[in-house]
Amino acid sequence: MDRQRGDRSDRGVLRRGLIYGDQQVYDPVVEYGLPTAVADKAVFTGYLGTDRFVDPTAATKAGSSAPERPYVLCTVGGGQDGAALARMFARTPLPGSHDGVVVCGPFMAAGDRAAVRAAAAANPAMQIHDFVPDLHRLIAGATAVVSMAGYNSVCEILSCSRPALLVPRTRPRLEQLIRAQRLTELGATDLMPLDSLAVADLANWIDQAVGRGPVAERAQIDLDGLGRLPAVAARLLPDIPRAEFATARSARQPGVDHHAA
Repeated sequence: MDRQRGDRSDRGVLRRGLIYGDQQVYDPVVEYGLPTAVADKAVFTGYLGTDRFVDPTAATKAGSSAPERPYVLCTVGGGQDGAALARMFARTPLPGSHDGVVVCGPFMAAGDRAAVRAAAAANPAMQIHDFVPDLHRLIAGATAVVSMAGYNSVCEILSCSRPALLVPRTRPRLEQLIRAQRLTELGATDLMPLDSLAVADLANWIDQAVGRGPVAERAQIDLDGLGRLPAVAARLLPDIPRAEFATARSARQPGVDHHAA
């Protein structure tokens, strides 16, 4: 949303509403029954998936924390509400040829991190990390991924072709559940609600997922939002030279993961 500059009569008037998603996955214009005056100003940019990181080869490199053997990854975003899933994954038996990696996230409570490590104590193939600086590479290098369904985590999963199981939170909002449901309906991910998930369910999913090929259904999802945003912003902010948009983007340091969990 942008406010008109230099004209008091237009202050507070919506010029455009940028929706960082794919209309075929979820259309808030329809879902919320937005009035025509608002709906006509909606611009779907696509998910902010492709080109999220400066290093163009990031999607093909294994992360610095990756095991030498094939591995299944569990990521719970920032971690503040992901302890239950992380503990369950840490106890889950893995195929004999695979290791497991859990990334707890920077905001998981210390007591919850300790509980995850305790759950993994009897599982020698399991690695536990509080935080990794290159989660996107760990995702791209995994054989399969188990994840909550936050926006950034999902964008990174959709940007690669690995089978993914989304285990969304349902409190305090249903945003993750809705996202996971729509993506699963399109065949891009699988979905299991945490409230009914058991270790045996997780083990069964992993056993079949590691034998899958690339998830071709993700090709239909628009992930090019980052590529479109400079042009959209330039149209909305005509007083700012377009070179400044390019300068702002190039200021990001090469090789740095700007992911916000």
